[in-house]
Amino acid sequence: MRWVAVLAALACACAHRPSVRPASGWRELGSDHFVLATDAPEARARELLVELEDAHTALRAVSWHAAQGTAARIKVVAFYRPSDAEEVLGSSREGIFFRDLFGARGIVIQIGGGSFHKTLNHELAHQQLSEFVERAPRWLDEGLACYLETVRFVNGSEAVAGDPDRDRLRFADATADWNAILDTGENVLSMNEWDYARFQAASWLLVHYLVDEHRRAFGFFLLELARGIEPRHAFALSFGGIDGDQLRDHLRTYLTVGRLKLNRVQAASWQGTVETRSLAASDVHGMRAMLLLVGAAALGSHSAALDSDAEANAALERDPGNADAAAVSLYWRYGASAPRLDRESAAREIIRGHPDDWRGWAMLADALQGTDEAGAARARAAELAPGNPAALEALARDQLSRGRARDAVVVARKAMTLAPTDPDVLETYAAALADTGDCAAATGLQHRVVEILRERGGGRADSSEQRLRMYEGGCTPARGKKSSR
Repeated sequence: MRWVAVLAALACACAHRPSVRPASGWRELGSDHFVLATDAPEARARELLVELEDAHTALRAVSWHAAQGTAARIKVVAFYRPSDAEEVLGSSREGIFFRDLFGARGIVIQIGGGSFHKTLNHELAHQQLSEFVERAPRWLDEGLACYLETVRFVNGSEAVAGDPDRDRLRFADATADWNAILDTGENVLSMNEWDYARFQAASWLLVHYLVDEHRRAFGFFLLELARGIEPRHAFALSFGGIDGDQLRDHLRTYLTVGRLKLNRVQAASWQGTVETRSLAASDVHGMRAMLLLVGAAALGSHSAALDSDAEANAALERDPGNADAAAVSLYWRYGASAPRLDRESAAREIIRGHPDDWRGWAMLADALQGTDEAGAARARAAELAPGNPAALEALARDQLSRGRARDAVVVARKAMTLAPTDPDVLETYAAALADTGDCAAATGLQHRVVEILRERGGGRADSSEQRLRMYEGGCTPARGKKSSR
């Protein structure tokens, strides 16, 4: 596992002295769809929040899933100083989409980068597609994000997408092996920069072509993916069985004739209120610790791992109950297998200092799993974070184990409205439905879970498929079932 290698670096690293950045000047701002943490001056921070909301509005207006938006707010961390951003993002990126140790999704961006607005739109597009489609093929995920990079407002009343991208046009090759592009999966992670740029350009060209020439079918394709249909099958259903060779001919004509079109949709700029508060130094160090952990995983950086651990220690010195720092510290010491007593001790410290932070209660419930106190902790976490799908899913799972299937159905259904493509949420909802006797609905949801997990790879798909077979043969109560997660 990656963390083993990083722990080795922590144990013997004498070439890199861990650094802790100053923590002053950070603030958190909230709006309808975002929670923004930034060290930018307040006036620029407020401008950025409006830019985020406008980008969100424009992306939804020109995309194909405006009605599918969730109630969960998106966390964004925006670095004002390039040197701080580079620690997390590396030297070649201006933004990433990530998930932290508590399961929360977010975006990290560098303010003022050379392609700031394109990066912002790109990462928001990834985030929005992940809400709608869990099993997006790689070409769609990258191609749609690239297509939506250039979304802009005109006169505050119209959103426009589809502006030609000269760099991608230069890389785009209509004679590419389109069957290989359609089948590209996780191997994209091992591509060099040149091959990845060509893949992105091809993906962008394909999405542009499908949007311009087959818009209705493209919308149907996305809906089929959202239903959990296997991507190549969904593609064949939506586009009449077109194959890679036919695509090559169509795309050659599309490029030669110059048919790239603009997509114009009526949309209004955001008008709303902004909530703001200063962040304590401990909060900033804890947040940095978590982001550097994400950076270490993404970049394979031992120095980022060391700095992450140092930031966590700095946070805990100031506030022993900082949830981000506590989770990061446990991770660097034990990976994903921290002893129960250590997790319980950390959780109680979080609760002592921050009784309204749902993460402390969730950590306590994990440590005390199966006890009455764990059930009460799950309920408290969900009460404190009613818009957090991870907290709700965990509560539904706990209720299910205690024979409260009808309560679990209500909670899991709410979690699914917040995270309709999360396999953990879908599987717990399916189990709750099965336990109430709704075998047909449970089977349909479990089919989606199996397809999602098969696409990802790993052993968990096998246990999920066994559960699917059980539902197909008749519902069996889920009470007393221990979580494998």
